[in-house]
Amino acid sequence: MRKVTPYRNQKSALKAIDNGGRFYNLLTKADDGLITSAELSKAAGVHGNLPLMHLYLEMSLFELAEAESVKAALSDNLRQSNQKYQPLVLSPSEANNNTHIGKTVIVTGVPHYTKSNTKFSGFIMVPMITNNVTTMTMIPLMSQYDVYELRDTTHGKNFLMAHTHSSKKLEPVETRIGGALKELKKSIDTTDIDVFLEACYYTKVC
Repeated sequence: MRKVTPYRNQKSALKAIDNGGRFYNLLTKADDGLITSAELSKAAGVHGNLPLMHLYLEMSLFELAEAESVKAALSDNLRQSNQKYQPLVLSPSEANNNTHIGKTVIVTGVPHYTKSNTKFSGFIMVPMITNNVTTMTMIPLMSQYDVYELRDTTHGKNFLMAHTHSSKKLEPVETRIGGALKELKKSIDTTDIDVFLEACYYTKVC
């Protein structure tokens, strides 16, 4: 999971995102007033994942009054995909909804790390490749992720949030988290489905 420092002014935002892309993007120029997919991909730290690219953009511009002026520099293709992949801004209580599975969201709450293997014993579906054949397998959530309760400071409700294993844990302070809502099964042999947030980006809320 990557920490995002929101831009404080339009100039710094444009300078960071209108960055020329990576070294092999020979036709992409920095500071030319046009933000391309290659440049946004570099800023977001992902390769070709449009939903996460636009999630990063929203997270980085979240506190910027001139956000729309920065978005005006997006290429035509990026402006179109920005409308398609605009993340939802939800409370933890609102995010805990099966109708939002698969969507990118920005959720603000207080994360509390848990070490309990029994409290969060749900299963997730992951692809497994054997002899060039991909199959989907159910594995315990906590075998792949660090798991948190994301507490809603307004409604007092909790929501499940997780990110890939890391030695650095999130502090229990108000945090804005961006990620994708994923399906969580309570057990291997049930159709009961819960929701958890697979976190990709975070920002501490001042």
